[in-house]
Amino acid sequence: LSGRFGVVPLPAFGDSARTAANGGSNLAVPAQAKNPTLAADFAAWVLADPTNQASMMENEGLFPSYLPALSEPIFTESSEYFGGQKVYELFAEQTGKIPPVNYTSDAAKASDIVGNAVVAAVLNGKDPKAVLDDAAQQIATATGRQIAG
Repeated sequence: LSGRFGVVPLPAFGDSARTAANGGSNLAVPAQAKNPTLAADFAAWVLADPTNQASMMENEGLFPSYLPALSEPIFTESSEYFGGQKVYELFAEQTGKIPPVNYTSDAAKASDIVGNAVVAAVLNGKDPKAVLDDAAQQIATATGRQIAG
């Protein structure tokens, strides 16, 4: 499939955002660590160094959250797989346009319910509207929140 794909910003309606992200990682040093200062210094070196971040992008496909890394040369290179398009450059341009997401204390409950709804519709052939209506009711019951709309 190499050369048969391209990347574009998400479609938008009106002035809404054309990009999004949902994910990420974190790294913690447990209090019981033999040498917590050394561990924290190592984590800072690995994660807050543009060259290391570029290496992780190139070798593991981990797009950096450390913004200074986006000025590394890999983010202006073209991708043979994407027909010569500079996809990482596009991702880097879009990074600053990602709107913040604020989660409530009920986000995990809602996410589980919606995940089950997607499985029911996509894998089990259930009616998508009925499944989503049921999921909305389940979320309302589980959280005590009103259903919008």
